[in-house]
Amino acid sequence: MAQERIPKFIVFLPLYLGIGCIGCSTTHMKLESNPVGAVIKVKMPDQSIKTMGNTPLDITTQELAELGNEILEISIEKDGYETYKTMMAPSRMAFDAKLSVNLKEALGSDSKTVEEICSDVADATANIMQSINRRDFVEAQRLVSAQMIRFPRASVFLDLQGNIFYLQKRVDDAVAAYKSSLKLNPQNQQTKKILEKLISLHGSNVSERPKSSTGEVSR
Repeated sequence: MAQERIPKFIVFLPLYLGIGCIGCSTTHMKLESNPVGAVIKVKMPDQSIKTMGNTPLDITTQELAELGNEILEISIEKDGYETYKTMMAPSRMAFDAKLSVNLKEALGSDSKTVEEICSDVADATANIMQSINRRDFVEAQRLVSAQMIRFPRASVFLDLQGNIFYLQKRVDDAVAAYKSSLKLNPQNQQTKKILEKLISLHGSNVSERPKSSTGEVSR
């Protein structure tokens, strides 16, 4: 929860492009992204992909004309971020236009849809739980560590790591894991309650004790 681009957010850009009209004598399409350096690609009517350049990019009248008269799909892509897509009809552009996109950081590390990633996380969680139920904590920790690398922003694996540590009576490590989980997902009420319970049972100074050298939980 190595990164490839994952969910594709598709937004339809109005054909007349009444966004950001600048009022110049020639027609331009300016594409910006945060962070900069994203690759701009256009899917042509024959399904071929034309790379236009990197953001910030100013597409000129001549370049727009070369794209043809069809409604085209434009994608803004950057490693580690979700792909942003929009539609554009170059022949209908009567004004200059500007499109600024804030790219969202990718949730996981696989080039898959949100549904596929959620399925992968659920499957991995089930496998880890099976190991925990067998009290095979070494295998469970191995699986958790692998998924934390694969899905660095998925707090569920830090919660599972905390569970493993607690069952091993490694309270300090469990508290550190739960705290790291809350840094990723501050709204997780269940993790908050578990952490509060641990601190109430074992004292508020548990997090101040030196953490075990095994099981890295800092984020």
